[in-house]
Order: sequence, then structure tokens, then C-alpha cells
Amino acid sequence: MTKRRITENGDFGGILDRLRNDPEYWGSCPDCGDEFRLCDAQLFSLSEELPEAALARIAQLKTDLKERRAELALARAPLTNARLTAVIGRWRGSTV
Repeated sequence: MTKRRITENGDFGGILDRLRNDPEYWGSCPDCGDEFRLCDAQLFSLSEELPEAALARIAQLKTDLKERRAELALARAPLTNARLTAVIGRWRGSTV
């Protein structure tokens, strides 16, 4: 058995090219378990420039994260105000 080594340019002995082009290889989604052909997926190597689809997905995830942070900040504000009101109320009611 011949061992294949990763070359300096990140080539895995043609494995990535084979997975991209051969419909015989299947994968399954870790989220829903659906199976799909790997040649239909956006496979890429980190030694290559990211494909446009990956860059678009990263941009969308960043946008979603920003929106979620803003939603959480709005949801947190009334809780913070209620806590401050409670602390001030206890402080005013205490006797020294």
C-alpha cells in the first residue's frame, strides 16, 4: 500500500479533485442526516481561495450574528432596568 502525502500546495494526492468530480462518493448532513453527493457540495481546501458560495455564506452568518446581538441587547435592556429599579428600591428602603 502506497502512502500519499500532502504536497506543499495542499494537494491530497488528487483526493479533493476526485471527491469534487466523482458521483460515487456520498456524505451526510450532520444537522438533518440527509445524504448528498459530495460532487454536488462546495468542497474546498483551506490552501485555496474560498469559493464565492463560501464567502457569501460567511457574510450571511456575520449579518445574522449582528442582528441577533442587537435583538439580545434590546431584550436585555428591560431586565437591566428592572434590576436597577429593584436595587434602588431596596437601597432607599434600608435604614442606616
